[in-house]
Formats: sequence, C-alpha cells, structure tokens
Amino acid sequence: MKVSNNFTLQEFVSESVYVKFGNNSIWFIDQKIINIAQLFRTIVDKSVTINNWHNKGSFNESGLRDFSTSTGVSFSQHKFGRAVDLKVDGMTGDQMRKIVIDNKIAFLQIGLTTIEDKTPTWLHCDCRNTGLKDLLIVPFK
Repeated sequence: MKVSNNFTLQEFVSESVYVKFGNNSIWFIDQKIINIAQLFRTIVDKSVTINNWHNKGSFNESGLRDFSTSTGVSFSQHKFGRAVDLKVDGMTGDQMRKIVIDNKIAFLQIGLTTIEDKTPTWLHCDCRNTGLKDLLIVPFK
C-alpha cells in the first residue's frame, strides 16, 4: 500500500505488525512521520531506506516496532508509530542531520520535533510532543 510518493506502508512497520494487521497497520502510524520521511526523501533526491524486510532486506524495526521487541528503550517513539530511522547509501548520520538542520523550518512545519545526535549511519526522526518551538536533539544511546 502506497502511503506517499516514494514510500509504502511496509517500510513504516515491522514484519510482525504487517503480518498481523496487513494494510490496517496504517492505523498505528502517525501521518506526520510519513510526511517527515517524504520531505527528507524529496530534499535528498536519493533512495531512502526505513524498513526493507518486505524486499528480503535486513531492516525490520526502523519504523513501528512491536511492544514486545527488545530493540530500543521501553517507551521508544518507534513503539507508538511516531519515529523512523532513515538510511541513505553513501551518507553518514551527520550528513543527514545537517540536511534536517539546514531545512529545519520546513521540517518543524510538518511536525518533526526530535532527532538523535551522533547516530553513525542513520537519522532518527520523531514527532513526539515536546512542548518546544524548536528542534530537540537528543543524545544517541
């Protein structure tokens, strides 16, 4: 199921969630996180990977995660459908963060609230309610 110009629903959910709920998995994804991923993809004009399990790839928990997973922290924004980890071949986490910071106003306008600092090969983005008017940059753990 296509959810934006460049992304399908399977890219936003783990395999276990999709097997259980199919296209109804969309119920668990915050539309803002889809918009954030699409804006990033539009700006970089390169293929962006979130999950690729549906194409026999190795990424399964870079979007919505099942609550039973041991990946990440207990109340990760991933488990609420409000986070994605974006990967772009040939780009470092620092390069991807710079793109967001350079385009901060556009990202804030569509709902991005938080990114993670110092992730080596991916960009964590989420749309949690921070109560802030600026981008929150949290340390990578």
